[in-house]
Amino acid sequence: MNAHSRFQHDAGQRWRPRRRGFAIAIVLWAVAIVAVMLAGIQIASFRQAASGREALARVRAMWAARAGIENVIAKVQGQTRQSTPVSTVAIVASIAAEADGVLPNATWRIERTDENGTIQPGILDAHTRININLMTNADLILLPDMTDEISGAIIDYIDADEDPGTSGAENETYGSLEHSYKARNAPIRNLAELDLVYNVRPEYVRGIDGDLDNIVSARERGSSDQTSRTSSVADAGWSAYVTAASSTSGLSPTGDKKIDLTATQSSELTALLGINTAQADGIISAAAVTGATMETFLRTSLATLATQAAQASGTNLPANRRPQDLTTDQLALLYDDCTIGDPALTRPGKVNLNTVTRDTLNYLSTVDQTLADEIIEYRDSKGGEVASITELLQISGITRAQLATLATQLDVQSTVFSATSRGRDNATGIEVEMIVDIDRSTMPVTIRSLRVK
Repeated sequence: MNAHSRFQHDAGQRWRPRRRGFAIAIVLWAVAIVAVMLAGIQIASFRQAASGREALARVRAMWAARAGIENVIAKVQGQTRQSTPVSTVAIVASIAAEADGVLPNATWRIERTDENGTIQPGILDAHTRININLMTNADLILLPDMTDEISGAIIDYIDADEDPGTSGAENETYGSLEHSYKARNAPIRNLAELDLVYNVRPEYVRGIDGDLDNIVSARERGSSDQTSRTSSVADAGWSAYVTAASSTSGLSPTGDKKIDLTATQSSELTALLGINTAQADGIISAAAVTGATMETFLRTSLATLATQAAQASGTNLPANRRPQDLTTDQLALLYDDCTIGDPALTRPGKVNLNTVTRDTLNYLSTVDQTLADEIIEYRDSKGGEVASITELLQISGITRAQLATLATQLDVQSTVFSATSRGRDNATGIEVEMIVDIDRSTMPVTIRSLRVK
């Protein structure tokens, strides 16, 4: 073998191991890449699976919360239409007694915050609070952190005209803002709308209940800067005492449609009230007088009302034809089962004296401290089940005129209930909260608002 051949042979021997080493490196590099890709795919799949499990858990929690709401609706509706009226106190108590429910892999709980800020089982009667659409300036000025300017602005925002009061604000003011808008000039629909009223600050309305869900949670307490809040602001601000959710009912205490006195016959009233034709005719004629309200019958005797109605029509009613006045029981039936105008029309609701707290009564200017104590004492003596506002005549010193004034803001029935249902997935602990306002002014009951968080 010559020198050239030996060189080629030696070179081939040296390059073969190098080529094999390079090939192994390529293979290892490819395996590493594949391994990384597989790991990435596995991680992505795990994340996707976890996301899917979380989504499924949220769905389970949401439907659990929905089950709690449906349970409340069924109970409210079932206890509204009864031959013997069921008091609001009894309805609230029955729901509180069964505020928890269990579903496959999930649970639900109905919660509310009581007047002490403690979370309790059950629903909130919206009529424990004063409907802000019915509040006068004398009422509003009693609220914490209220000023004449804010009170005037609230009244101007709600009233139908566009004439600003002495300290109020109307569209001219709102139109001059950087982001202009108009006042509603009608009853507001929810308390959150108060944020739009000139000079109203959110903390006045909400306190630390930022989402206005009727529950001051531990998170809200922990995140609030207590040092920056004035001591006069309650934990839930004005929302602890006022609402915009409550409404009047077009149904009687037994769940029947109320009788419209402007579109009824004497025979219907005689059958309902156990009165004679002269009394029924007197009621119908009094209801037809311009400006008449159901409180008119509380304030003035039927004989006087019939006489005034005859005079308004240009005639005189002889003394021997004046109807006998109604008994207290007949007056209660008339007031609770009848209305002037279409009963289906929605109007701001009144405070339920059976469920209102003593503190909330402090914000009604028509109820002084002594009267508030007497109302609560009488309410408690009846076990929280005063059957009619006319029963307040049994409190010493209350006249029919005073009763009529109280009845513009007080009642013994509740139409709207706020229910907060917390659904929980058992496997993950994920929770979904559903907040609804349930209105039983019609049959079947309706959901006036719904929020999910």
